[in-house]
Amino acid sequence: MSRYSIRRLVAIASSVCVWVAALLSVLSSFGAIGHRADVDYLKVQELDPTALRAMWLNRRDQLQIEIWTNLFYCIGLFGMAYCLLCLKRVFKRMSGQSDLPAFMTGCFFVGAVLPTLQLLQMMGTLMAANWLTSTPNFPDVGFQALHVGYMLRVGAGLFFVSSQFLFVSIGIAISSHLSFKTGELSAHHARLGVVIAVVGLLAFVFEVAAFAFYGPLGIVFGILAILWGIILVPAWLIWLGVLLVGLKEDQQSASRNRMDESLTNNL
Repeated sequence: MSRYSIRRLVAIASSVCVWVAALLSVLSSFGAIGHRADVDYLKVQELDPTALRAMWLNRRDQLQIEIWTNLFYCIGLFGMAYCLLCLKRVFKRMSGQSDLPAFMTGCFFVGAVLPTLQLLQMMGTLMAANWLTSTPNFPDVGFQALHVGYMLRVGAGLFFVSSQFLFVSIGIAISSHLSFKTGELSAHHARLGVVIAVVGLLAFVFEVAAFAFYGPLGIVFGILAILWGIILVPAWLIWLGVLLVGLKEDQQSASRNRMDESLTNNL
């Protein structure tokens, strides 16, 4: 199997992982999969023990789904970073620049590593919470303390998780800029990258804002995240895999043309 075929497979696999993770997250949020009890989140904000107990027992039942969601998403992010590492070499050769393609790749790896580390830590936190809440006769004050500690943990890592939208969007925006500049890849693919960058930056802003002002901002963020993770990024990745294979064919054709010209000149 050629390295171009491997790149295409990685691009497709990455898009599938991102898509599956986003789909699991959406289905879980709407209660389509797993057991999801009704929770009064206004009471949760008031640290009402009954509402907190219902929410944490519900979260415990959703733990396995959340672990699989995070796992698929982390794999998808690293696969995306690998695809952009391959694309970096193309842009470096065609544009004659090294700094901008390297910065593009760096953005993708930062956008993959930081959220992955935070998501793995959060998985450990939820597993510990699962163990605690499984204790018979776990007291109401325990749920209150658990929730306060968890929210402080989420707030401390908020920018790490949200950074995926920021850094990946910057990386895709640079990719689109280099595509327009070199003319190496499809201009339509570059335009799709611009749309992804704009949606990703908006998702970053609304996710950070929704943590402090939940409500309509959280709904807007959810819509942007669905659009980004289920539709735009998977489509961009699959298209990139196809373009990388087409790039190989163009290079082989150009190489044959140069060989034919060389033979003609020698004759």
